[in-house]
Amino acid sequence: MHYLVKYLEKLYKLKEERGFKTLYFMIDIHNTVLVPSYSKEEKYIYFPYAKEVLQLLSKQDDVRLIMWTSSHQDMVEKYLEHFRSEGVSFDYVNCNPEIFNDNLRCLDIKFYYDLGIDDKFGFDAIEDWKYLLDFFEKYIKSH
Repeated sequence: MHYLVKYLEKLYKLKEERGFKTLYFMIDIHNTVLVPSYSKEEKYIYFPYAKEVLQLLSKQDDVRLIMWTSSHQDMVEKYLEHFRSEGVSFDYVNCNPEIFNDNLRCLDIKFYYDLGIDDKFGFDAIEDWKYLLDFFEKYIKSH
């Protein structure tokens, strides 16, 4: 079983057992969702299945998508507008204002997320999106 599928099964089981209402997915843009253009003029070439997964997740009431990027603010606005036009809704950029500090965690510097999808985390954009698509299609149909 693919490591992402195994982790997602565990995550959704934990969500159910503990009664969590929301899952937070932090998603990098370049070299993860989009093939990098290395230019101010983004070409918006998606890795296979990336757009489909993000469209599916954007429709889920129990999921928040967090754009994880070091892009300049003007580009962030362009990305958000483009993604919205394609049915992908990022709820936040580089933050999660829904989860606060408590007696177990301090989120002053590192914000909370359940799953980070980033090439620098070992995510293989060419192969791993398909595993995610298969998992989420199956999960959504069964719930």
